[in-house]
Amino acid sequence: MGQPPERLVDYFIVVGLDPDVVPLQDDNEYGAERPPWYHPLRKDGPVDHLYSMRFKASVIDRFPQVDHADTALPPQVSMFALPDGLSAKPGCPLPTFYVVIFTSNAGRRLYCAVLCFHEELSEEVLEKMIVRAAPGDKQQDEVREHLRGRKLWIPKSLCVLSHYPFYYPCREFLKQLYRISLTASRLPLERYVCNFVQEVPLPPQGRIKVQWSIAGEILTLQRAPPNEIPPAEGPLNLLFRLLDLRNIVQLFTAVLQEGKI
Repeated sequence: MGQPPERLVDYFIVVGLDPDVVPLQDDNEYGAERPPWYHPLRKDGPVDHLYSMRFKASVIDRFPQVDHADTALPPQVSMFALPDGLSAKPGCPLPTFYVVIFTSNAGRRLYCAVLCFHEELSEEVLEKMIVRAAPGDKQQDEVREHLRGRKLWIPKSLCVLSHYPFYYPCREFLKQLYRISLTASRLPLERYVCNFVQEVPLPPQGRIKVQWSIAGEILTLQRAPPNEIPPAEGPLNLLFRLLDLRNIVQLFTAVLQEGKI
């Protein structure tokens, strides 16, 4: 399997609505003859249909732009970053954070920290969605009338991919980056991304710490020595509250034996 590369971050990517606004469709009912506005969750009217439609997610921005020679960007990353696809919502949910783990054919893991938030749909993109949700001019006008004076929101994800499970520092970086994007900043967002991806070093194994700051918050990176078990990045009290002793023992047995969970 070999040693993972000596860099803190492999990729920073943004996953959002595919520029072509492509609906996710079902292949069973219409087959090749299905109309472009069809969706398996479609309800009675075009307005309900618009809210129930799911659209394709894709990588809309990334840094660096070219794959590393030793680690390619996983082609399925957009599907896992937004596993439910994208659907328009009348409200703006709070941001959520989660982690996705990719495993290569050689057994090497790539950890993907994801911050999912929602942004307001532009009129241009909303119009494309309306055309795909309603089969005719009358239905499209019905949707436009329903949406007059209203806002719709669509999910988008900021992702950090690394060979090292620094969940908390990645979460704080993504959280601060999202906060900076909502306010005026002296520096462009790209400068913060470049600093984190290319300039913050990977701490050596042992007692040496690496500290850096973003938006006035100081974050610390540290790796355990080679002869010690790495510390847990997240709290374990939730695990013991949700599982009984027997299931906890089975879970840790599977982890120690590198079995499937």
